[in-house]
Amino acid sequence: MAEASPGDADRFTLEVSASASAPATARLFIGAVLRALGNEDRIEDLKLVVSEAITAITGAAPGTTATVRLDAAAGMLEVEPLDASILPPGSIGMDVISALFAAAHIDDQAHRLVIPFGASVATP
Repeated sequence: MAEASPGDADRFTLEVSASASAPATARLFIGAVLRALGNEDRIEDLKLVVSEAITAITGAAPGTTATVRLDAAAGMLEVEPLDASILPPGSIGMDVISALFAAAHIDDQAHRLVIPFGASVATP
């Protein structure tokens, strides 16, 4: 289910359940939100990394749910599994993600992948 956070037109959340269509759903969500906001600079890169993250999370725990949060104003994308044990360091192919977004990292305390896509991104 996709929704905008109340009171903040630049914050959006999507919850996806593990399925073959989960990565595609997340890619469509990212593309639609950023296009609607007129922020198309890194759409394809962000769609790729969210797809990688969702694939890793849902592949590690079939039947789980992952949350995708996009804060366009802050230039931040977060992907978080419902079950925190699914996202230990090294569990997501960070090589692809880090190559596109140098500041991307796994927040070990919050158990989520954090991808800043504002000023601190790598140039592909």
